[in-house]
Parts: sequence; C-alpha cells; structure tokens
Amino acid sequence: MEEERRTNVRLMLTCKTKDAEFYVDGKHVGTNDWAGMVSAGSHITEVRKGGPVTLTYTFRTDSGGTVVYIFPEIPCISGIINDHAYVDLGLSVKWATCNVGADSPFDYGDYFAWGETTPKERYDEDNSDTYGVNLRDIGGNVALDAARANWGWPWHLPTKGEFQELIDNCIWTWTIQGWHYGYKVTSRVNGNSIFLPAAGGRYGSSLTYAGEYGFYWSSSPYGSRSDSARRLYFDSLDHDTGWGSRDSGLSVRPVSE
Repeated sequence: MEEERRTNVRLMLTCKTKDAEFYVDGKHVGTNDWAGMVSAGSHITEVRKGGPVTLTYTFRTDSGGTVVYIFPEIPCISGIINDHAYVDLGLSVKWATCNVGADSPFDYGDYFAWGETTPKERYDEDNSDTYGVNLRDIGGNVALDAARANWGWPWHLPTKGEFQELIDNCIWTWTIQGWHYGYKVTSRVNGNSIFLPAAGGRYGSSLTYAGEYGFYWSSSPYGSRSDSARRLYFDSLDHDTGWGSRDSGLSVRPVSE
C-alpha cells in the first residue's frame, strides 16, 4: 500500500473553455474539471473542443503527490486551408490562428526580415535582401512573401489596410494565453477571436521585447522609402499600424481570402 502511494499521482485537469474534453494517453477521462489517479512517469494530456485544434502537454513525475494542469482557452477555428487553421472574423480576409513557424496559437513562431521567406541567425542591414531595394506590395509573391512561401496559395501577408480593418472592427484585450502575453482580438461582427502573442522581434542576433511587444509584418512598403515597410505593433497599452526597418526579424500572421 505504501509503495502504491509513492508511485501513483493525483492528476487534476481544468480548462478555461467550457465543456472541454480531457484525454490522458489517448483515453477520454472527463469534461470540464477532472481529477483522478495515474501512475508516476510520462503521460500525454490533451484537451479538445469540437474542431481540430487540440492542446497537448506531456508531464513526467517520479514521486507521489498532485499534478495540476490549467489549460488555456481553446482557440476558436472556422476551417482549415493547407493544414493550417483559420478564423472567420466576418472581415474581408480569413485570419490564421498561428504565426508562421508556430506549433500553437500561443507560440511565437519564426521571425522574418521583410521580403524574406526563411528565418536566420542574424538580422541586420548587411544581410537583408530588400533593405534599400525599391519594391511595391509583396503580397502573394512566393519569392518575397513569407506566408505564401511557407504555407502556399492562397495564404499571404496582410496588407496595411487589412491590419487597419482588424483594429477598427475588433475588441483588443491584453491577456495571457498558453503562458504567453498578447492580445485576444475579438470580432465586433460575429464574436469570433484570434490570439496574437507579444513575440517581440529579432535585431542582430538577439530576441528583444518578447512578452512586452508584438510586431507583425504587412505586405505593404512604407511609401517611397526603400529601407522600411508597414507593420502592426502593440504593447499592453496600445495597438496600431506603423513602420519598421526591413532588416528587423518580425512575426508573420498569414491571411487568406
């Protein structure tokens, strides 16, 4: 009996999404809040609600006691294009649930210089492909658009106008989801939402401002300036469109018609 107490673990699961279904090692164990005993060792816990978005975590424990998992809100999804989920916010484009390179809506994903399609170790003027190059809107150009290059047609970078539409027609709520700070962006049109993590940016070889600021490239250049492009930026107090230096490594959130 003493050995059983040492090698069993009490597992408690809860989720911020109502009526979420819990699975442990692929077996359905309950809905909403669940508690039960599992053996010590590695286990895979999953939470699901409707569509294909599943939050999965692996935990390991080698002693008795209690393990508590509080799952974040399960992201809303409307459908799948090329194996990537999107949300219909009732706007002119569908918004992807994840950044390019991210495994979940809460992860930061990869960072790209403007007009480049692969991440790299260092971000500066000397290794920027488009810094100082006169370009028009790059949306849909597979050689320049990181969304199209990595996810395929019909995904593409948002335009500056599509970011402005997101700002004008949604409620922006600073929050934490999946242990990352960012904005829950909720449509005033239909109530659906996406999450934009504050992933910061890469400058030189360093990641800065992660958890504090979000920077997302648009497909739009900054007027006639060949060193800059339009971007979405935000912190806990503000969110707006602006411009950034093209050599900066910023996030990409694809859209599709």
